[in-house]
Amino acid sequence: MRADPPENLEFFLTLALTASKVWPLVQREFAAEDVDPVHWGLLFHVGARDDVTPSELAAETGLSATTVRDNIQALVDRSLVERDPNPQDARSYYVRLTKQGRSDLERGIVASRRLEKRIADELAERARRVETVLARRGRQ
Repeated sequence: MRADPPENLEFFLTLALTASKVWPLVQREFAAEDVDPVHWGLLFHVGARDDVTPSELAAETGLSATTVRDNIQALVDRSLVERDPNPQDARSYYVRLTKQGRSDLERGIVASRRLEKRIADELAERARRVETVLARRGRQ
């Protein structure tokens, strides 16, 4: 039994192809600034607040508490954040950016702005290609 392709097949193929191209662009732009893109997202959340707990970060980011704690440890090991005791809860701690963490945050913002432009350019090019394909099909 042969299935007919869905009407939106071109859209999904374009989306899949674009997704496969986006992550390497992210890695390249952030590597140019010597910033880990995954850690940068967490730095951004930490930098947005004066003091934040891992539980608050997990709730804000949608990441599991374990993932947040593991990433915080990696950021502590790289001297990007520091931990301070939480006076209201001895089992918890506050996280705040270090000077180096603020520097990485700022360089990540530069990378994200460049990345946004590159992705917009890439998506525009892919959209032009899809329009060309659809136009050809319309003439057939």
